[in-house]
Amino acid sequence: MMLLSKEQIQAEREAKIRMKQTRLDTTRLALVYSRQSTKDQPIRNKEAALMQRDDLIEYAVVSYHWPEDRVILFIENELDKFGNKLAKPRAASGRLDKNLRPGLLEVERLVMDDKAGAIFVRDISRLFRDEDMINPPQFAKTCKQHHVVIITYDQEFDFNATSREDLKDFLEEAQDAADFLKFQRRTLHRARERAAITLAVLFLPGSCWMIIAVAMCLIPFGVMLWHS
Repeated sequence: MMLLSKEQIQAEREAKIRMKQTRLDTTRLALVYSRQSTKDQPIRNKEAALMQRDDLIEYAVVSYHWPEDRVILFIENELDKFGNKLAKPRAASGRLDKNLRPGLLEVERLVMDDKAGAIFVRDISRLFRDEDMINPPQFAKTCKQHHVVIITYDQEFDFNATSREDLKDFLEEAQDAADFLKFQRRTLHRARERAAITLAVLFLPGSCWMIIAVAMCLIPFGVMLWHS
């Protein structure tokens, strides 16, 4: 067996380290992407909107030393389907295909043109709530091919750091975001059922407040049994 020189051993060590490290190209653009599901959220929930926008820009500049003149902000709610700036924000659901979201399409275009180094988002649900899980793996593949890192407050997803499980973690977070929608729909459906049962009890002939009170206490258990 051929012995390696000190230089070759050092080169191998450095290669292994690079496989684990996130590699950022700050000479490229940092793309800050913001999306809220309903048109009124940016107005009513200003704190969340600021967290997605101003805080993320500061995060890129301060924590990652990204030059401020290379940070670009994309707010999905402020663009129409052609990418034109709107006077008032619109709804922008994460369930929509990326081809119906001009902000995300422009982000992807800059990635494919090798102009982006990183994408900053509050969490992966801002990018996708795709229940069919079609867009997330495609987007991750594009980012990998063009050496773009996705950065949230909790994690860096560098799909070229082959000794890590960033792709697996990214897809799991995307799946969790999609599953949350299913949970919301089930919860809403149960709430409607409870409301319907409550109304039915209130209008029962000869019912009294004691019976109503007991019935309302038992409703949650009845609904649970109904769905078990």
